[in-house]
Amino acid sequence: MYLAYNNSWLVSGNSALAWYVPSALPAFTMRLLYTPGVVPISSTNGMSFTRVSTEPNIWDMTYLTNSWWNPFDTARCSEGIHVIAVLEANTTGVTSMPDLFYTTHNLRSVSWFDTSSVTDMYAMFRGCRYIKEVPLFDTHNVTNMDEMFRECESLETVPLFDTSNVGTRPLIPDSMSEMFYGCTHLTSVPLFDTSNVQSMNNMFSGCVNLTEIPLFNTSRVKNLGGMCYNCRSIRSVPLLDTSSCLWMPGIFQNCINVETGAYNLYVQASTQSRVPDDYQDAFASCGINSVSGAAELSQIPSSWGGTAP
Repeated sequence: MYLAYNNSWLVSGNSALAWYVPSALPAFTMRLLYTPGVVPISSTNGMSFTRVSTEPNIWDMTYLTNSWWNPFDTARCSEGIHVIAVLEANTTGVTSMPDLFYTTHNLRSVSWFDTSSVTDMYAMFRGCRYIKEVPLFDTHNVTNMDEMFRECESLETVPLFDTSNVGTRPLIPDSMSEMFYGCTHLTSVPLFDTSNVQSMNNMFSGCVNLTEIPLFNTSRVKNLGGMCYNCRSIRSVPLLDTSSCLWMPGIFQNCINVETGAYNLYVQASTQSRVPDDYQDAFASCGINSVSGAAELSQIPSSWGGTAP
């Protein structure tokens, strides 16, 4: 599928634009492709736009700060909604990118850029509904990936990011909560390092085409609430470590095609030394479309969302 851009063609996934040749950019600068005729204007100190070409409509955004928090918000600049592609960027030295592309809802393509110093990627691509894939960014320093791809409904695959430091910031409950919430075209995810993560609530909620949940290390996770809510394509429930879990309401609720695994997870969680405080509807409607899944559900008490008395 292609998106017409006057006399050029832009791949509507995330492949690099074939006609674009990268060049050296000044520090703290991102080169952006806008829809034709758009003129972005900054209203923030330290941010400026420089026209690169009229056809295609390319601009350099320079933002002289190491915290690139929501730079396309309408309070900072105009026309973020009309950004089509990130062609290249010099982001060496940027340490924070929360909400980086939030409000750029028509973004189609993102090139790789330096994220080696970044610690916060909260909601970095939230609402980027046309993004199908992203590059393998350097995430070895990132501690927070909450909502990173929330509502990226066209996202199909993600690379194996280094997530070894997610959750390690002292006194801050950084996590992977809602990381892929509403990613309705996502079919698989890699086995991320989650050994330090403390919250995965709603991590895959609404990922209706996700076919498998890897056996993540959840030994430190306290909140698993809604983790896989409405993941209708998964066939098995992994035996996640629930030893630290305090909340798991709706963890596999509405996973209607599950065939196995729900009962084993229930037994583990309900008999451990500290039973979670909240497990309401943990397995409600889980497996109701399969014979074996329904049989397991009949062994789980209603207080956990099962159909047993």
